[in-house]
Amino acid sequence: MNELLYTAQDLAIILIGMDLDCRIESVVMDRIWNREKEFLAEPYRQDRRKFTLEVLYWRHYFSEKTTLDRELPVVQKDLESGGHTVDLEEYRSDYFDLNLFFKSVRIRCLYGMGKEYVRIKLRTLLAVYGYRRRSRQLVFHILRCMEFYHLKATLRGGGDCDLTTCGLDQMLTFRVEQI
Repeated sequence: MNELLYTAQDLAIILIGMDLDCRIESVVMDRIWNREKEFLAEPYRQDRRKFTLEVLYWRHYFSEKTTLDRELPVVQKDLESGGHTVDLEEYRSDYFDLNLFFKSVRIRCLYGMGKEYVRIKLRTLLAVYGYRRRSRQLVFHILRCMEFYHLKATLRGGGDCDLTTCGLDQMLTFRVEQI
C-alpha cells in the first residue's frame, strides 16, 4: 500500500496540473498537510517543514525540468549532501501513472477550488495510461485505489458504476465519498 501514499513528487505533479496561483497553492498545501496525513508517505507525516520544502523543491524541479536535467549530476550531489534520497524503483511500478491519477482525483475533488468531481471516459482513462484492455488485474487495482482514496465512480446521471461491466465509452464521474 506504500505506493498509494502521497509523495512530494506526486503532490508536485498534481499541483502543477492544477495550475493554481501561489497563494491558493499554499492554501491547498496547508489543507493537504492538515487533512490528509493518513495519505502522506511516512517521511512527511511528522515533519511539516520537510513536507513543504520537498513538495516545493519537486514542484520547481518539474516546472524547470529541461533546464535542470542538464545539471542532473549537480542536483544529485545536492540531494545527497542535503540528506535526501529518491528510490527510483518506487516510480517504476506497473501502476505508477494510474496511482498518480487517483491521487490527483482525490486532491482535485477536495482542494481544487471548483468542481468536486472528475469526469473521464473509461476508454480514455485506460488509453492515457497505456492500457489497451480492461483486465481483471487492472480493474482490481483501480478498485483498490478507489477504496484507498475513498472514491466513488458513478455513471452520467448518478447511476452506480460497476467497472467490471460498464461500457468503455461510458463517462465516469469520480467523487470523494463522504465518510
